[in-house]
Amino acid sequence: MLPYPMAQRIEHWPLDRLIPYIRNPRTHSEAQVAQIAASIVEFGFLNPILVDTNAGIIAGHGRLRAARKLELPEVPVIVLDHLTESQKRAYVIADNKLAQNAGWDREILAIELQGLVDLDFDVELTGFSLAEVEIERLQSRLEQFKMSAPKTFFLLRDLLKHIAVKAEKTTPESPVASHGDYKYNQFLYDGERFGMIDVEYFVQAEPSFDLGKYCGHLVPSNPKDWSDSARAEECRRVFLDAYLSVRPGYKGARFSLYEALSLATRSLVVAWSQPRNWEHTAETLVAMGFERLKTPWGE
Repeated sequence: MLPYPMAQRIEHWPLDRLIPYIRNPRTHSEAQVAQIAASIVEFGFLNPILVDTNAGIIAGHGRLRAARKLELPEVPVIVLDHLTESQKRAYVIADNKLAQNAGWDREILAIELQGLVDLDFDVELTGFSLAEVEIERLQSRLEQFKMSAPKTFFLLRDLLKHIAVKAEKTTPESPVASHGDYKYNQFLYDGERFGMIDVEYFVQAEPSFDLGKYCGHLVPSNPKDWSDSARAEECRRVFLDAYLSVRPGYKGARFSLYEALSLATRSLVVAWSQPRNWEHTAETLVAMGFERLKTPWGE
């Protein structure tokens, strides 16, 4: 006989039979429910909902909402018939909190996420946003500059921390199709008009990801005159105005963090290639990243 209770079988119940716990302290935003639904579509419904003998949900409120979003007729369920009332209340919390207490090996995580990107897999199906993927990638590569470029290392590390905080506080945007839209890698600006170019593009992405990366690359690395920066700003304004004419409902909630990430990436590339005056260039790009991160959308 086993010393601890274990699940004996998985049952399939209609959604209407399940009763959510009215005092469930765990919250699920619409964006997160959409993530769970996308995961179910990609991988299948692999994590059964846990219920008591009265059909009350102990764990799986988010999965139930995702199932409703997908209009599933039934879901897999495991009945926990051995828990006391106090144990059920405690496990509602423990099921969520214990998983949060785990950590990450950032170096391995960055390698695995980048590997998925290289395989053209939709990395957001892992639960990580594109912002988090970019941050992990940069942080994993930043360590090699700790001794060779210490000032740039500490400046970039601080910028990435601020970006990560903002990414955590702002809700991920609903992805949009890149093809046929105003995206950074589909248009070039010659000072008067945009010209379309046909290159590789993301199939689905947060709109701010593409927009931020494009605008981050408009900042001149070594402006020879103030007019260089002025022209870049004008290009940025015209581009964003053109995008808003296509998507007037775009709110730009995560635009600043993606633009700052783009500038952080450029700074890291400069530190690696070390062209003439590279330290000044790298530090200038980091400073611009901080400025963009604090700049409200529309300014």
